[in-house]
Amino acid sequence: MIDFGHNQIQSIPKEIGDLTSLDSYLYLHNNQLKTLPESIGNLDKLKYLNLSHNQINKLPKSIGNLAQLVELKLDNNNLEELPESFEKLHNLKELYLQSNSLSKLPKAIIHHSKIRNINLENNNLNEIPTGLTEVRELNLRKNQITEIPKSISNLKQLRRIDLRINNIKELPIEILELKKLERIDVRWNLNLIKPRWLHKLNPDCIVYF
Repeated sequence: MIDFGHNQIQSIPKEIGDLTSLDSYLYLHNNQLKTLPESIGNLDKLKYLNLSHNQINKLPKSIGNLAQLVELKLDNNNLEELPESFEKLHNLKELYLQSNSLSKLPKAIIHHSKIRNINLENNNLNEIPTGLTEVRELNLRKNQITEIPKSISNLKQLRRIDLRINNIKELPIEILELKKLERIDVRWNLNLIKPRWLHKLNPDCIVYF
C-alpha cells in the first residue's frame, strides 16, 4: 500500500509507472493534482485507487490498463468526461464520481456488467444508466434528470436508488419490477406526481417522496 493522501502534491512523476508490483492500494486523495502521467497505466495489478478531492480535469487513456481495479474513487474533481478506455476495467465493482461536471457517461460504464455501487451525485447527467445490470446502489442525486426510462426494470439487483434534487415529473410503473429494492428517494423533484401504484412496491422498501 502507498498513501500520499492529504498533502499538497501538484504533480505525480512519470516514475510512478515503475511500481509495477503494487497490487493493493494507491492513495492520492486530497492533493492538488490536475493531471496524471500516462505511466500510471503500468500499474496493472492495482486493485484500489483513490484520486478523490483533487483538481483533475482529464484522465489519461492508459487508465484503462488498470484491469484489476475493483474500486476507483474520482469524486470531487473537475472531470467533464471519461475516456472510452474505461471499457477495459472489467473487474470494477465500485465507482465514485460524485461532485464532478459530467454530462454523459461512456458506453463502457453505462453497460458495465460488474459494477455494484456507483455514485454520480452532483453532476450534470440527464440520463439514468440502465445497463448496469448488477448494480446494487445507484446515486444520481442532484443532476439534470427529467425522465426515468421504462428500462429501469433492467436493474434487477438494485437495492437503493437516490434521485433527489432532479427534475423528474413521473415515475414509471416498471419500478414495480425491481423486486429487491429496499430504498428509493425522490424528494425535491418539485413537479413529481405521486403515483397510485406506489403502495405495491416491495413491502420492505422504504420510500422517500
